[in-house]
Amino acid sequence: LLLFGLLFTSCEKFLEESPLDAIPSDKAITDAGTAKAAIIGAYDAVQGYYASNYPTLGTMPADNVIFNGTLNQYLQLDQNAVPTDNVITVAAYSGIYSAINSANSVIDGIGSVTDPLLTEAEKNKILGEAYFIRALGYFDLGRGWGGVQLQLKPTTDLSTLKGVKRSTLSETYDQVLADLTKAETLLPEDATTRNRAQKSTARALRARLHLYREQWADAESY
Repeated sequence: LLLFGLLFTSCEKFLEESPLDAIPSDKAITDAGTAKAAIIGAYDAVQGYYASNYPTLGTMPADNVIFNGTLNQYLQLDQNAVPTDNVITVAAYSGIYSAINSANSVIDGIGSVTDPLLTEAEKNKILGEAYFIRALGYFDLGRGWGGVQLQLKPTTDLSTLKGVKRSTLSETYDQVLADLTKAETLLPEDATTRNRAQKSTARALRARLHLYREQWADAESY
């Protein structure tokens, strides 16, 4: 009985423990360390959907490859018979929104950080990167799905997503342009880190956006 009581008490205490590998969303960005970690997390989310799922949507339905396997999700893409619950499509779509939500968290939270270890230049750089990541996410959504729901605040409660209407493709691209314009003003000109966004990166994506909108004069100006 004593042993049973100890085991029962231990299990109950363990189940009531708060997760040790997660930070509450309202306290995620509080200092220089968490701000830098948050933007790295946003980049990781971009890497996540670019690593496999999103490029697959462009290569499988085209004539670039011939699928000889048996996995149904790839066969659906290869035959251009894609249902709404296709695993790869759903993973790519949710992965992009995950990156956007990470960027939203940075944009929403970094302004209140007063850590002296986070200089104004570094804060602007991180903020510019977040705007660029959000722009990239909505650009990828727009050219893959057309107009989508625009989420410009971090989502911490799924119930807040109810009733958000789908924007038009033009409205989606307008948001991409607005974010890229903001990113360009914040990102450094002479950044030396090649795997992070900088001013020229925002300009390049902005030129590509204009090409997708068939605004040739605007694209050529970059």
